[in-house]
Amino acid sequence: MSRRAWLGLWIAAAALIVPVAHLALGRGVDWSELLAGTNTVSWRVLTELRLPRLVVALFAGTALGLAGLALQSVLRNPLAAPELTAVNPSAVLGYLIASGTGLIDGGSVFSSVLSATVGGLLGGGLLWLVAHRRTSEQTAVLGLLSALALTGVVTILIAARPTGVGGALRWLIGSVEARVAEHVPMIAIPVLAGFAALVLVADRLEILAVSDSHAHCLGVSPGFWRGVGIGIAVLLASAAVATVGPLAFVGFVAPHVVRLVFGGRLRRQVVLVAVCGGLFVAASDLIAKAVSLAIQLTGDGQQVGVPVGAVTCLIGAAALVAVASSHQESEP
Repeated sequence: MSRRAWLGLWIAAAALIVPVAHLALGRGVDWSELLAGTNTVSWRVLTELRLPRLVVALFAGTALGLAGLALQSVLRNPLAAPELTAVNPSAVLGYLIASGTGLIDGGSVFSSVLSATVGGLLGGGLLWLVAHRRTSEQTAVLGLLSALALTGVVTILIAARPTGVGGALRWLIGSVEARVAEHVPMIAIPVLAGFAALVLVADRLEILAVSDSHAHCLGVSPGFWRGVGIGIAVLLASAAVATVGPLAFVGFVAPHVVRLVFGGRLRRQVVLVAVCGGLFVAASDLIAKAVSLAIQLTGDGQQVGVPVGAVTCLIGAAALVAVASSHQESEP
């Protein structure tokens, strides 16, 4: 059996094991009580706390993975990802400005997603303008510089409101803790819409991924379809950012894993990235939960869980170095 086939089997096994382990891990569930009936505390813990957290993690991973795939395709850059462009930071900035000025109710999931989407659209528009008449390498550099500048503005806004720094920092790292059933439809609806849109336009984006001249020869408008791809990425990334925070490197890792293991046409990659992105975040949250149970992380006398964003950062940073190194070695 080939190495690619083995990797595929490992991913298939993870698709079965990770969700079950995610639901099973943790305190507060008596399995004998759970089997006795649905009107128990254990049943409520499982269905009202653990299950929504798992579902939100899966949808967030799917959203960011697909956003990364769209950006890498339309920008023709393997290092493109929501957090390495202006998309994620501008979505964060949109949410912080709207909540800080009282334009939205910070506790409302709908208004949070809406404000993040507006901010993400502004960042996506900036990215489209940058990419319009520049090479993919120039776009990547300018996108990263824009992301750093916006991140600096976000840091200033948080520093100006020190009373909420703890919660804000956990959200900025990325966390799926305390996610309940209300969060599920607000992330599921835009993710399903973005997934369907990517499947429909995959052929056009695949043509664009070759070159602008190739697209022109086939009657595909590079500027228009690049804008469509960035718009879909903004919708997906903004939904994830508003719900769980800007989880880093998910949009970078998932597309590369799919290309390495499965390859194939872009439409096929869309489906596989949706699965792998969700599994990546769910598995990372499983690791975060396990670490939180193994050690006592205390703050102000209370136990604090490890945010899933810390795990995705560690894994993604290593993957970024590996991909950047291999990309540099492959150049003449």
